[in-house]
Amino acid sequence: MRARRDAPRHRRCHCRLVVAHAASYDANPNLETHLEEESMSLTMPEFRARLSTLLQDGRINHQEAQDLVATGLTAEQKTALATELKLDQIEPAERDAVLQTLGLQASQLGNVANDGVVGKVKEKLVELARKEIYKPQEFAVADLRIGEHVGAAVRVQTRLLSAQDPVVTNDANRAAATARLEQGGKDVTWAYTGGGLYPSAGFSVSVPNYPFNVTAGFSANASLGYSLLAPYPHKAEAALAAIKNNSVDLPFTSERARSLTEGTELLVRGKGTVASHAGVGAGATLARVGSILTAGASVGVSVAASKELEVSLRVKRLDGDRVFVSLNQVNSGSASGSVNATVGVDANTGNALPEMGGGVFRRGAELVTDQVDKQVEKWLRVDLRAAHSRSSQETNLQNYVLDLSDPKAAEAYEALLKLDTRSADKLAQDGSAAVRFAKLEEGVRTQASSLSANFGPITLLNVVSTSSQTHGTLTSSKGDITYDRSRLDEGYSGIISNIFLGARATTRELVMTTEPGNPPQSYYHVRSTITGDRVSTKDDVKDFLRLADALGALDDGTRALLGNDKFLKAFGTTNRTVDIYFTDDGLKKLAGTSADAVHQSYARAYEELEGGKATWVNADPAKRQEIEALFKRTEEHLRFGTDQQEMQQLENEYYWATRQPGWRLRQEVEAWREAQNVVKLVDTLRAAHTPEERARAFAKADKELGLDFSRALHSLASLAGANNVLINELAIRDKNSSRDVVFMREGAIQDPSTQVNAILANPA
Repeated sequence: MRARRDAPRHRRCHCRLVVAHAASYDANPNLETHLEEESMSLTMPEFRARLSTLLQDGRINHQEAQDLVATGLTAEQKTALATELKLDQIEPAERDAVLQTLGLQASQLGNVANDGVVGKVKEKLVELARKEIYKPQEFAVADLRIGEHVGAAVRVQTRLLSAQDPVVTNDANRAAATARLEQGGKDVTWAYTGGGLYPSAGFSVSVPNYPFNVTAGFSANASLGYSLLAPYPHKAEAALAAIKNNSVDLPFTSERARSLTEGTELLVRGKGTVASHAGVGAGATLARVGSILTAGASVGVSVAASKELEVSLRVKRLDGDRVFVSLNQVNSGSASGSVNATVGVDANTGNALPEMGGGVFRRGAELVTDQVDKQVEKWLRVDLRAAHSRSSQETNLQNYVLDLSDPKAAEAYEALLKLDTRSADKLAQDGSAAVRFAKLEEGVRTQASSLSANFGPITLLNVVSTSSQTHGTLTSSKGDITYDRSRLDEGYSGIISNIFLGARATTRELVMTTEPGNPPQSYYHVRSTITGDRVSTKDDVKDFLRLADALGALDDGTRALLGNDKFLKAFGTTNRTVDIYFTDDGLKKLAGTSADAVHQSYARAYEELEGGKATWVNADPAKRQEIEALFKRTEEHLRFGTDQQEMQQLENEYYWATRQPGWRLRQEVEAWREAQNVVKLVDTLRAAHTPEERARAFAKADKELGLDFSRALHSLASLAGANNVLINELAIRDKNSSRDVVFMREGAIQDPSTQVNAILANPA
């Protein structure tokens, strides 16, 4: 996990302001502003002359279409183009690409051959058929059942890929192979073919046993399947016929592998799952309101467990004589339990209707009362649910790149396809240039808890907490990397946050990485997000900018936005992100900070971010003792008291002690308590002696103390030092426009998984 080396260290952050229109906020001209500009277009006479020149030979190709679009088409010119250009004037082999470049559909063109209603219908059918041919097509070869609980199915699937599919265009090998084939005058269609065997078994029982209901079940599922991605020298319409007579030899020998077209890829995967569940439920009637409403309650407890094993083999033909082989085994298991309770009503308002006789009147009344019953039952319902789960996953991934022109590597390849890695490993260990490898062993342990409450269709509360521990070791031809991640995720949403304040989520993570030739690196990563804040006030935006300033992210020009009311008021519904890393040097510096320094730092954060007055900080010892005693009494009153007269007395004492308005007492008590919690957090670091211990202690204390993200972060960052706080992302984004303010650290640290995945994808 390394700092990016493509940016100078002294430039801490880069600010990007993106606006959707040309409105000016009188911001500093140094602030990078991206505006959508209208390109210069040809006049209509020039456009018609240009089009006439292009069609001199009766046809237009893809390159000519690109040249035409490059002039910048106005809406009028685009309409004229659709009217004047005809389908038979476009090169058939490039028709799709030309239409896409021009932003037109075949049905929009002035097509002489397809004029009239019949022609339009035919053109639409052709367009639908073209789309339909790229959809997956699955065929059930057999579907066998043995009794009610055991069965097996055999299926075959095909899927064509369009020329613009990222699976083709974003893969260097497939893109190169396509270009070579097309240069040889061949049409190319890449396509998946695959199939599999899917046996299953299971049962489920429910045993009514008043007042309890008992359920239990067991299931076992498995699959053994394959898929092959290969090119076919046909247009899409003809490729399906070629696939049915699949002439691609599966690469189970080195000779067959070498004969494959570059980019061809085979995946064989087997998976088996065993799961069981059990539950106990009970219900009771609480009350009746005549024959119209019946109120009832139910409670249930359920448990479940599962085990899964997946083994896969992937082979991909590379350039030259090289081939990529990947063997992956994933062993996972989980166990969960939940408790849920429901209180609701059963409505039958039809019982309150007078006798209306039969016919249309009675039927109309029944329709109305049915809808009333549904709405009553929907809204007069309360659901509570608590759940906890544990899971584990062990991954053993082995990737190889082999040069099949080497006889020993060719033998090792054939052994790999039998899941035997010994020959390939020995060649790699002996330093053979014909074999490169990367192996990953990773273990993940996860725990999750959730609590939810719903009143009818309204979510009153939804809290999810997840913790995970990950340990991984990557061994490769490029050296070894070990990494550890300890992660704590928390998410919160409720009726108030969903409507006004946005859903809140926080991730706290310890990241440790050891790379060849480098000392171990340790970071504490914290990320906080607010999604869908519908009331983003001027103060919200200002607080965000102040926090960015406190973290060293603002230059003088951007800082000027703090005084620009027009800009601050311009935001509507927003998403906000704060994502930073503390280095271990920063945590060590925090551990050496005195309690008084913490209070001083927190007071500055409180005053700068919220304009508060930390009266206790700079008071003389006697006065500080008096103020803090008053704060403690106020805390007790706010926790347990309801006497307004007592609160008034406390506010009066606060005024005479501090000469601050009494209404400030509540917010200052909150700030003082949080400053105390920051002191506790720093105290936990003093007892930690290693980078891992410090990061774990910091994460645990941060979570347990529930610190205010802005004030505490401001204080801790200033104490840790600017060089020890790495800004990964600070962003406020307006959902209703393209207006973003994003601060991205130039030189932000790299997530270890990025480097690990890059080596696994290319061991060579």
